[in-house]
Amino acid sequence: MRAIQVHEVGGPEVLQVAEVDQPRPGPGEAVVEVAASGVNFLDVYYREGRYSLPLPFTPGAEGAGVPQRQERRERLSARAVQPPLPIGS
Repeated sequence: MRAIQVHEVGGPEVLQVAEVDQPRPGPGEAVVEVAASGVNFLDVYYREGRYSLPLPFTPGAEGAGVPQRQERRERLSARAVQPPLPIGS
């Protein structure tokens, strides 16, 4: 799958489209096909290097979408919303 990643700090030119492995859900987790995501000023500050994160990272910690896969057979909602979590969760 494709993801926007930051491999070095800087301006918008450091944003790169990268091929990354499809995530695999762990116990109690589900993979969500993201329909909408939020990128905020904090993401810009990380990209610029004002705050540090291990590189590379995927900006954006808010999202909403449809659950696709899960580790255990549990009932899933038809929609999912991700609250703010660590960047690239």
